[in-house]
Amino acid sequence: MRSATHATLPLFPLNTVLFPGGPLRLRIFEPRYLDMVSRCMREDSGFGVALIVAGREAGGAAQTVTIGTHARIVDFEQLDDGLLGITARGERRFRIVHAHQESDGLNVAQVEWLDDELRAEVPPQADIGERYRWSRTGQRDDVQPCRAVGVRGHSGAVFRSWLTISGRKWPT
Repeated sequence: MRSATHATLPLFPLNTVLFPGGPLRLRIFEPRYLDMVSRCMREDSGFGVALIVAGREAGGAAQTVTIGTHARIVDFEQLDDGLLGITARGERRFRIVHAHQESDGLNVAQVEWLDDELRAEVPPQADIGERYRWSRTGQRDDVQPCRAVGVRGHSGAVFRSWLTISGRKWPT
């Protein structure tokens, strides 16, 4: 199903947030995702990426946030270990209206497309995302900087978006 405002997408729950314009490299090894990639390539379609809030990436069910990003495969390769490697690029955001799991374990979602937000330049001094990386437990890790791939110059806004999506509080 596809209309101007709604679509049905295969869903790839991940412990990663993909933003529109951002790249995503994946190693594909589960049969449900190999089939999904094959279908996406054959039909020149994409898949949805949504952040996991409960469950696991591989081998089981996962509960996700309701906001995700449509991804389109832009490259693929056979990796050194024989697995399929793909590179996808985030295209547009969506809200999950309804999701279910098919018999092969693939998650499928009916989604509503979201309008692009009005973007504003973030001054370099507000670039908090370049200074801190926050673990999933909310603890600051000063060793590794956060790199907001695909949103150059907007990492402060990306960091604030990540805080909102993940339910975290602004650092004090």
